Amino acid sequence: MNRDKAKGKLNEIAGRSQQKVGKLTGSRKTQLEGALRQTKGELQQLRGGVKDAAKRIRDRAERDEAPRVTTRTRTVRTTTTTRKR
Repeated sequence: MNRDKAKGKLNEIAGRSQQKVGKLTGSRKTQLEGALRQTKGELQQLRGGVKDAAKRIRDRAERDEAPRVTTRTRTVRTTTTTRKR
């Protein structure tokens, strides 16, 4: 888990708590601020997920860049026909 995911989870939990406090006290403003904070947390978690995925892709690409032994192959071109329906 990266820093964005952790901070996002904390913001999401804090936002939910803030919404509940707002609901108990009858403060619409506090409820809305809580919803905003919860959404911010969810977006931070998504950002963290994207960062993790990008890191995995980068790591995989770096592993695949190692020199490989290739064999000579023959390229065959094929043509396709399109049928109208």
